[in-house]
Amino acid sequence: MRSSRAAWVFVLGMAGALAPPRPQSVFPRRPFSARMITASPILRPVTMRIARSGAWWSVRLPHGARLWLNSKTRRAYRWLPSGRCAAVPFRPPPGVQPFLWRGQIRRKWLGVGTLRGYAVVILQITVRRRGRPNVVFTAWTAPALGGLPLRIQMLTPSGPLEIQYHDLRLHAPAAAPPLGCRATTGRKRAPTP
Repeated sequence: MRSSRAAWVFVLGMAGALAPPRPQSVFPRRPFSARMITASPILRPVTMRIARSGAWWSVRLPHGARLWLNSKTRRAYRWLPSGRCAAVPFRPPPGVQPFLWRGQIRRKWLGVGTLRGYAVVILQITVRRRGRPNVVFTAWTAPALGGLPLRIQMLTPSGPLEIQYHDLRLHAPAAAPPLGCRATTGRKRAPTP
């Protein structure tokens, strides 16, 4: 009886070893808020406020608009200062995308330093995504902030891009849109956030 149980444990162990690895997240999945600045040589810097709470992301866009993204359901909603709220295509801003990439993660240590008063670990991160091109970028991560990045540099089809995260706070802001916004198709008014 013991030998058959041991054989069964061995078979299950081998099956787990042969299964493809589960996709991993690049950065820790924790709630936070930050002021995000994206810049490239061809565009002026753009500043937005971002917050994450569970699967929900809240992004305060320039000109007063607001975007809510659900990384689990891949749904997105945009609220305009006029009061209109509508479902929109799921297109996260460049500074949110690194938090959504999942795949086989390879981290290469490039060094250590300080950035805005935090000790940082500088990493080259490669994300291998099944059926999609690999993503390679450099991240300055702060261990004191749970491994969240303070700066990211990457090469995009449009050229180099730098993303900086300032005033990073580890807390759980309310990132989900108002229920009225989620229920609309673009014609009703949503409550002011």
